[in-house]
Amino acid sequence: MGLIRAPAGAVERAARRAPAHLVVFDVMFLDGRSLVGQSYVERRQVLRSLGLEGPSCSVPGAATGRSTEALELTRASGLEGIL
Repeated sequence: MGLIRAPAGAVERAARRAPAHLVVFDVMFLDGRSLVGQSYVERRQVLRSLGLEGPSCSVPGAATGRSTEALELTRASGLEGIL
């Protein structure tokens, strides 16, 4: 299967009509090495250090601890749920 090329300007027009926003929760691999053996807290520190925040990408805060507490925090913030 070959590469499909969009007409000139089509991607930009589509992005204006329906902009995408990437929300990054975790980092499992970086620069060819696995971070799976690190704790979630350590991986979140690595993720924050990458400087991904911007108009098209965000790294939301993380609630660690009991799932019931995380769900309460999520509801209080008006969010849909937890991952």
